[in-house]
Amino acid sequence: MPNLTDNAPKSLWNRGFIALLITQFTVAFNDNAFRWLLIPIGKAYVNEDFIRTLGSVFLVIPFLLWTSIAGFVTDKFSRRSVMIWCKLIELLLLAAAVGILMLGPHVTGQSTAETYSMPLKIMLLLGILFLLGSQSAFFSPSKYSTIPDLVPDEQLSAFPCSRWSPACPAKFSAVSYSLGPRFWLLKKMQRA
Repeated sequence: MPNLTDNAPKSLWNRGFIALLITQFTVAFNDNAFRWLLIPIGKAYVNEDFIRTLGSVFLVIPFLLWTSIAGFVTDKFSRRSVMIWCKLIELLLLAAAVGILMLGPHVTGQSTAETYSMPLKIMLLLGILFLLGSQSAFFSPSKYSTIPDLVPDEQLSAFPCSRWSPACPAKFSAVSYSLGPRFWLLKKMQRA
């Protein structure tokens, strides 16, 4: 029987763990920046609090719906494959979102004269946000189950690992919270 400890990483800051942190950053940043980007777009059509609530709901509900299925998928298939497919899907969804944003304000689906109408563009972007939340829900179990393979056993609960990995989404969310609306301002400035 081969000794599995020979293949174990010797340092916490190995290539695999750093790659995982970078990937985790991009997932958290993209989801939250996109959610916060919807607020300045949506508040032109609906109440700002309403669009903020919708953004949060559409990002969180997939975790409640898909987490158990995502855990099963992580156990059934290669964690690496699940993470790669999730990232590919994320890129495709973000490309679709950019395409929808490039369509301009004329994509409405309903008359904007109605008080409670929500343009088709906003509904499509909320749908993409839901799908981004879904891919994140499938990515998370694979990500967390990969950490023991990437970090040495003696450092698994050590200061840097225990503080870096779970705290990263919160830190990345804070960064994307501040940058998301600025993307919208850049687009508005380009039009002027």
